[in-house]
Amino acid sequence: PASEVFTSLDKGVIDAADYTVFSANQAAGMNNIARHPIYPGFHSMPLIEVSINKSMWDSMPADLQNLLEMSVNHMALDMTSQLFMKDLEAVATARAEGIEIHDWSQVERAKFRAIAKEQWVEIASQSANAKKVFDSLNAYLTSQGLLK
Repeated sequence: PASEVFTSLDKGVIDAADYTVFSANQAAGMNNIARHPIYPGFHSMPLIEVSINKSMWDSMPADLQNLLEMSVNHMALDMTSQLFMKDLEAVATARAEGIEIHDWSQVERAKFRAIAKEQWVEIASQSANAKKVFDSLNAYLTSQGLLK
């Protein structure tokens, strides 16, 4: 929970945390206690999903399935666009407040992603469902050019 991240940073229990997008961290006051945030972020957006019972989905006419798919895609695009704009505003505010924002080099980002990928593989090996999620997300990220 956000309250535990905030409190742990504030009390010095942890030195760093990756909680959410820059603007949400700024709004929660995270950047006031951890005054060296990284921006732009180097992680994927949080997963937002719409879940529908398979039998319900199968019973829907194709035009409604198509409409729902388009609506969810629009929602995702709208959400990422809004967060991008909010992040730009929050970065300007943070800089004005003297918060030192760091931008990792592509080399450092690649090192971090390699470490993350090792962890993903390890977690994926823990259960059939974890492997299924890993394979699905890995295929999607690769298809979008977000993973090499």
